[in-house]
Amino acid sequence: MNTDEKRNEATGEPKRRTWLVAASVAAAVLVIGAGGGIALQNAGDDKDSSSSADGKQDNPPPLALEGLAKASGDSGRGGPGIAPGEPNPNGTVYRAAGELPKGPDSGAVYRTSGKVAAEDVTRLAKTLGLEGTPHLNGKTWQIGGNDTDSPRLQVALEAPGSWTFQKFAPPGGDNCPKGKMCASTDWGKNDVVPNEDLAKKKAAPVLRAAGVGKAQLEASELTGASRVVKANPEIGGLPTQGWTTSVNVAFDGSITGGHGYLKTPEKGDSYPLLSAKRTLDELNRTGGTYRSGKGGCAEPVPLGAEEGTDTKGGARLPHDGTDSKDTKDCKPAKPHTSTVKKAVFGLSAQSEKGRQILVPSWHYSVRPEGATSDFTVVHPAIDPRFLAQPSTGAPADRPSPRPTGPNAPLKDAKIEKYTVKGKELTVHFYGSVCKKYSVSAKEEGGKVTVRVTEPAAKPGKVCVQMAKKMDLSVQLDKPLAEREVVTKLGDVVAPK
Repeated sequence: MNTDEKRNEATGEPKRRTWLVAASVAAAVLVIGAGGGIALQNAGDDKDSSSSADGKQDNPPPLALEGLAKASGDSGRGGPGIAPGEPNPNGTVYRAAGELPKGPDSGAVYRTSGKVAAEDVTRLAKTLGLEGTPHLNGKTWQIGGNDTDSPRLQVALEAPGSWTFQKFAPPGGDNCPKGKMCASTDWGKNDVVPNEDLAKKKAAPVLRAAGVGKAQLEASELTGASRVVKANPEIGGLPTQGWTTSVNVAFDGSITGGHGYLKTPEKGDSYPLLSAKRTLDELNRTGGTYRSGKGGCAEPVPLGAEEGTDTKGGARLPHDGTDSKDTKDCKPAKPHTSTVKKAVFGLSAQSEKGRQILVPSWHYSVRPEGATSDFTVVHPAIDPRFLAQPSTGAPADRPSPRPTGPNAPLKDAKIEKYTVKGKELTVHFYGSVCKKYSVSAKEEGGKVTVRVTEPAAKPGKVCVQMAKKMDLSVQLDKPLAEREVVTKLGDVVAPK
């Protein structure tokens, strides 16, 4: 880990840090929402003209991280704030079990750039059992998938080079003797899956071709008759959250699916950072989740905690299209305590202007009160002075309430995965239990653009935020076949 400190050129003393605001992040980690108005407490000199150890200036361009509310001392904007030193009255209170690390005073953001070359696609395709030459379909490389039953690999031409692989035919299905029962591809007690060691061994060639062969592997997740091997690489010598490559390995050792990135992030501008303790203090100040109590309030599910999910950067809270009577006018439970066992400095995937970047962050190992296992909470560590104001001009102290009424704008939900059956395309996402969602699909240019939108909240309606897994289907004009599924921002949606 790089522990070089920025120092005041006049005194030689380390520069003090400032406060951080909360951000929404994911990747099998608890999502913490941006919170209320926090008084920004500056420390050190107002004018900072020193340089970092790697020669980069301390005044880099501000980051416009999506879903991140910038702190401000103006309490008259964006609604009531929370006073410094006071925890959010409705959220989780995080308490460190011991002393937390100071960490580096500065850290670099990592970005990808450029285009994916055909030879990189070919190298990955060979490890997936695909032969031939990749061809461009719009802004996507494609190989295989000549019909609906053929496996296919799709790779975005532009950085970060998102790739998805799907093998449509169930493993072993073609060799199942007549009259005999073969392993099911649906979740159930009769499924046969490879053990973790075998799955990691079979996934290794794919991971090497994807550039993450040396990454730490995790293979506890099962989906259908496949085991999911996940690789979280180190970038710049730091652990990452959200920059995951996943490979699905079936009971017979064949690869049935996968997704990840082909472009390697490169070091960019360095930014002043907060310590683990300061970041945790800010996390408590901005709050985040609600838990159930005797009042019958619904309890949020950490995004990515349900079977078969793989959340990324800023995932939204979920919903099944019906209003929940049980959660109307439900008062949140009192704050409950979660113990922070340790904090590790690393990077987390964030969205900047619709593109994934890696941002210096603290990874907290957290154990909720009464629980027997830990989960990870990730929080960006960028000094808030270097976070850009929202481009919409909305107040930045707190996420602005959305306009209500019949003319209020729609807002898009985050699509996680999709499945297809004939002409029926089903998208899987998370949404609020109190909102009704709709799905639409636009078919053109060799791709299908899908949107899941939610209307504005009804005036005066109170609803606890609860994560719920949801599915919505839309009929296409023709079978999906070799076409890719993308969001309105052009991000490729991975098959489930």
